[in-house]
Amino acid sequence: MTLQNCSAMRRGLYILAAVAASGLVSCGLDNDMSLPKNHADFTVFEVFGQVSSKIDVNSCTVNIVLGEDVYVNDLHIKTVQFSEGTRCQDPAIAEGRKIDLTSPYQVTLSIFRDFKWTISAEQPVERYVKCDKMVGDATIFPDTRKISIKVKPNVGSAIDSRSNLVINDMKLGLKRSRIISTTDMHGNVQTISSFPVTLDCFNVRRFTVEQDGETSEWTLIALPSE
Repeated sequence: MTLQNCSAMRRGLYILAAVAASGLVSCGLDNDMSLPKNHADFTVFEVFGQVSSKIDVNSCTVNIVLGEDVYVNDLHIKTVQFSEGTRCQDPAIAEGRKIDLTSPYQVTLSIFRDFKWTISAEQPVERYVKCDKMVGDATIFPDTRKISIKVKPNVGSAIDSRSNLVINDMKLGLKRSRIISTTDMHGNVQTISSFPVTLDCFNVRRFTVEQDGETSEWTLIALPSE
């Protein structure tokens, strides 16, 4: 075989290899494009005691708003439904099963490929302070546990209305929480078993809240309205 024939043969082999490779790439693209584009979704997810639930298929999230009466670490699934063909391998995601949503719960749904979903819960708390001679609503800062109220002054009296303030009601936690005591600026502790109570709130006063066996301390500042 001449050198010229060998060179021609090598060029032919290179061309055949290139054609075969392009065919494999084309085949791979065709196969990928032919895969179903179905999305594995929750269509319904509800727990007992919820106010609402929102499913976002774009972000693969379920966000549940809970009522105040339930325990976020002891929820029970009421209804769960999936899009057609979706599989869930997590046995905990089933009607009647317990789920702890203290932190976001991760679960994988599958249909030809996997989709990672996040289930989370929030539990809004109604907080308030109701006092005699109070102007407007209390301003409450849950993150710092501080409360600010404004009180009308005693007209024609030298006694500051905050020094003898009647607190008719107070709620700083979930419905099952209790205000159990209050402490004045000198460290004197007074037990609270029910409202109303009359307190000297001229200076900063602290309130202790008990909820689920744990306590937290809140600070109340009463300001004159004028």
